Amino acid sequence: PEFGKLKAYHPSVTYKTAFDSELSNIQGSSVHLFKTVMNLVSNAAEAMPDGGRLTISTKNQYIDQPICGYDDVEEGDYAVFTVSDTGIGIAADEIGQIFEPFYTKKVMGRSGTGLGMAVVWGTVQDHHGMIDISSQVNAGTTFFIYFPVTRDALEQRHGSPSIAEYTGKGQLVLIIDDNEEQRTIASSILMALNYRIISAESGEAAIDCIKKEKPD
Repeated sequence: PEFGKLKAYHPSVTYKTAFDSELSNIQGSSVHLFKTVMNLVSNAAEAMPDGGRLTISTKNQYIDQPICGYDDVEEGDYAVFTVSDTGIGIAADEIGQIFEPFYTKKVMGRSGTGLGMAVVWGTVQDHHGMIDISSQVNAGTTFFIYFPVTRDALEQRHGSPSIAEYTGKGQLVLIIDDNEEQRTIASSILMALNYRIISAESGEAAIDCIKKEKPD
């Protein structure tokens, strides 16, 4: 579904994939890795307003000599995830800022929250990965994400988790959302799972809540 939306928003962009069928395993959170992939791919598509080619690839790579790039990539075995576009590129004096929260060249209100690349940075750091970037103005950008390979066996899951795994013990949860319906839905679900709830409609209101009662 996400790819369908991406194609609808950017119909003049063509997409190409090149995945290693023998890609090594990594340890990580599938939810956070999914968000990282989608943020990079969405940004690449948006960088080609007049159309272009977006390439997503994976490969195994052994680094025998440290790479001094955006991050210093140390010696070792990596599963490398790459997103490349033929778009507007990033100026050399801006590359150092792109992972800062709310740093964006996009028109405000048109797309995203300004946190997409900060999420990418945080996720890669949490997974002990490294990032390198190759970009030239009006000639495209490539992001290389290096994830350390694991030799551990794949985790095997059988059946669906029981409701007990999600049930709370009266912990206090603070819900922050500017949409009243979303606050109501989230509150109802969490209260049914034995959590206590306080909610706020803004960051400022959330700070006031925290001053009165500390959520778990």
